[in-house]
Amino acid sequence: MEEEIEIPIFPLNLVVFPGSKINLHIFEPRYRQMMKYCVQNNTGFGICLIKNGEEVGDSETTPFEVGTYVEFSEIYELPDGRYDIKVQGINTFKILNLIYEDLYLKAKVSILNNPNPEVDFSLNEKRQVMKYLTDYINSMAGLRGEWISDRKVPLDLTPLFTYGMTVLEIPNIEKQKILENQSLKSQIDTFISILLKETKKNQIKLDKKFLRDKTILN
Repeated sequence: MEEEIEIPIFPLNLVVFPGSKINLHIFEPRYRQMMKYCVQNNTGFGICLIKNGEEVGDSETTPFEVGTYVEFSEIYELPDGRYDIKVQGINTFKILNLIYEDLYLKAKVSILNNPNPEVDFSLNEKRQVMKYLTDYINSMAGLRGEWISDRKVPLDLTPLFTYGMTVLEIPNIEKQKILENQSLKSQIDTFISILLKETKKNQIKLDKKFLRDKTILN
């Protein structure tokens, strides 16, 4: 049975996955109040991608229904009342109804069960996903003119997928679609498809850059 709880909601132009670790700087008064609530009640909060509205100064922002519940790993209150925090994604949830009783948004949510990361994936399959991700990372490094080397990425599927979704440079709406999919097999299949497509696009750009640079040198 899925658990139903009431949590603060932080709408952002960001998609967070379970296992992700992110740093946030809290400066708006309403979210400072939210931090105080979380500290006093020893609770985390939900991060949702913004569906309509603005990230800063918009009291009528509408979030997507599926987000990720995060818990604090570190929290620092600065002398002027701002906060620097580090949080980690724990579980996905679905908003049942929004609550507008405070300066910041709250919601009654249903906590969703995270897919089992080890089901139906062999060691060879996990190594293949790792290779696809490494190829993508190296192609991005090449476009930026960074040094390309053998980068170590996780082999265990959960941190591999989480790390991949963090470094993958695609529109947030595409990441949101993956977050909302509760089938790990489908999530990984989509992830691989995007990696292959984006790596191919990057390689075409790299080939054009190489030819352009070669022409200039000649």
